[in-house]
Formats: sequence, C-alpha cells, structure tokens
Amino acid sequence: MLRRGTLSRATAASWSSLRSFASKPKKPIVLNDFTRVRELSKKLKVTADEVVKHACRKHYRKYYMTHHDVKYKFDTLKQVILPLDLAARIADHFGVEVAYEAVEPQDIVSDPSLGVL
Repeated sequence: MLRRGTLSRATAASWSSLRSFASKPKKPIVLNDFTRVRELSKKLKVTADEVVKHACRKHYRKYYMTHHDVKYKFDTLKQVILPLDLAARIADHFGVEVAYEAVEPQDIVSDPSLGVL
C-alpha cells in the first residue's frame, strides 16, 4: 500500500529516466550551405510547420521569406530552402547545435577513353 506523497517503484524509475533523457546534451546536427525545410525538421525532430513559422510566412498557400533584404517566394513546402545562417538560428531556437559540412565538387578523373583530359 502506498502512502500519500510517495511514488511506486515503476513511477519513480520512469521519472528518473525522463530526467536523465532531458539532461543529456543533444548531438549537433550537420547542415550544408542550403537545407530544405523538411530535412531540417526531420533532423530537429519537429514538424515542418514549426520550422516554417520561424523561417517564413504563409499566405494563400504560398511561402514568403525575406533574408538579407532579399524577398523570396516559394509555391510549395518542398521548394522552401533555407541558407545555413537561418537554419542555424532556427536550430538554436529549438536548443540544438549545428555543425557545418562543406560540400565540394568532385574532380573528374582524366580518362582517355572518355575524351576528358
């Protein structure tokens, strides 16, 4: 029988696991120069609508974003692409650190059969 104000062992164990989960530092997410909203939302483990609220505004099924005094218009959510600094600000809002990964083009290996030198 439990007294008032005490927790069962199962409840106490679940609370302690929740506390340890909340206190663990999150691993930084890796982003490129430009990131799609859906990709960022998956990495942050939030909905795409929550990311859009911080990035741009929606008006009549269109998405509008202003970045460095340049206005952008996207027709669908799939088209919304965020630059690294804006994506990093959004990730910081959700308490996640960002690691930058530069994507470099690969060199073409010169192959005489391809006609490329």
